[in-house]
Amino acid sequence: HVWTAGGRRQRDELAGLLLRGGRLAMAPPEFAQANGLTQNRIRLRRADGGGLLLSGRKPVIPCVADADALVVLADSGEREPVWSPVLLDAEAGRRHGELTVIPRSPAAGIRALTTAGAQFEDLRAPESALIGAAGTGLTQALSVIPLIHGVRASMALGTADAALRTAVRFALAGEQVDRSG
Repeated sequence: HVWTAGGRRQRDELAGLLLRGGRLAMAPPEFAQANGLTQNRIRLRRADGGGLLLSGRKPVIPCVADADALVVLADSGEREPVWSPVLLDAEAGRRHGELTVIPRSPAAGIRALTTAGAQFEDLRAPESALIGAAGTGLTQALSVIPLIHGVRASMALGTADAALRTAVRFALAGEQVDRSG
C-alpha cells in the first residue's frame, strides 16, 4: 500500500526505517465471512479535534511484537465495511499504551514466523497516516495482486536455486553427513 498509493513523505519515511534495519508488519482486514467467531476488526474513526483513532483487536499479526511500523487495513465504514489503509508508528503506540501486543504461541509448522495479537485502544494517528484516500484499501490491495504473483514466483525460484546450490556444494565436497544423532 505504501509503495503504490502512499504519499512521497510516507514512502521516504518507510524506506528510511527499513534501510536502518527497522521492521514493518501488516494487519490485513478480516472479511465478514471469516469474522463471525473472532470479531477481530480494527475500526477507524475521525477524532474530535482532528486526526484518526483506531480501536479493536486482531489475534494474529505476523511480526507485530517487533514492528517499528504497522500497516493496518481498518474499517472506516458506518454501515458496511470500507477498508482504509493506515501507516502507524507501532513503537509510539506501544509506548503510549494505545497498542498492546497480545502474546501468542508459535504457529505449528512455521517456526520462523513469529505471530502475536494486537489490541488497539483509541490509538491516535495524524490524518497524514492514511495511505491514499479513505476507503481505497480494497482497490489498492487488488491492484497489486499481479505484482505479488510475480514476486512470489521469483522468491520460489530463488529458494529452489539456493537449495540446489547447497546440495551440489555438499555433493562435490564429498563430506559424509552424520545421521546418527
